[in-house]
Amino acid sequence: LSDLHVLEQGQRLGGKLDSNAMARKAIAAVNRVDPQPRVAVITGDLAHNGTVAELRVARSILDSLAMPWCVLPGAHDDPEAFHEAFGDLPYLSNRSQPGYVFDTEDVRVIAFRTTSGKGSPPPCRARPVPPR
Repeated sequence: LSDLHVLEQGQRLGGKLDSNAMARKAIAAVNRVDPQPRVAVITGDLAHNGTVAELRVARSILDSLAMPWCVLPGAHDDPEAFHEAFGDLPYLSNRSQPGYVFDTEDVRVIAFRTTSGKGSPPPCRARPVPPR
């Protein structure tokens, strides 16, 4: 899943779009998939404005996933607010690392963030893609 753009409870994008309800519907749809996915990977932008309040709402929505899940922040997600809402997750305990490994019983996810979030410099210098 990507770009949930969750807002504080009761808010709507542009005063019209209920992105929180849309995120809940997406999670419910994923939970109904049969066979069940082994892991869900959620990539930023989790929150629209990147605030702690929004990211806590996103966390409460994601906690309803029926399978293990992992997250990566996006350009809208403030790094400090992201850590406040998700920093208790074991795979996110080392804030100085630009990525992590997330293991389930039979799946390994290797994640690397390519943005540092709202107003932050990139986590590393761009590297040229080697020729094949």
